[in-house]
Amino acid sequence: MKQQTTEDKNKRVTHETTIIGRNIRNLRTRAGYSQQDIAKALGVSFQQIQKYEAGKNRFPAETLYRLKKFYGVPYPYFFEGMDGQVTGSELRGKIEQVISILQTVCEAKSDE
Repeated sequence: MKQQTTEDKNKRVTHETTIIGRNIRNLRTRAGYSQQDIAKALGVSFQQIQKYEAGKNRFPAETLYRLKKFYGVPYPYFFEGMDGQVTGSELRGKIEQVISILQTVCEAKSDE
C-alpha cells in the first residue's frame, strides 16, 4: 500500500476545508474584492485563492490570521457552518431574497 505524503494529504478535499473556503469566498464577494485583490494582499497567486475558496487546498494558520486582520472578522467566522448550522452569510442571503420579494409585492400593490 502506498503511504500518503504530506502533499497528498494537503490535496484532499475535506468537508471542513470546503466550508472554510466557502466562508472566505462569501466574505470576499460581500466586501466587493476580486480574487486578484485578495491574492495581492496576502502575497499569493490568485490561483491559490481559487484553490482555497474551492476547498482544494488547506489554509495555513498564517493565511487565516492575515484574512482575519484584513477583513476585521473574528476567527469563528471562518468556521461557521461546520456543525450543520446555517451560516451567517447563508442567512443574510435568504433574508435578502425575502426582502427583494416583499419589495416586488409592495411595488405591485402600489401600482394597482
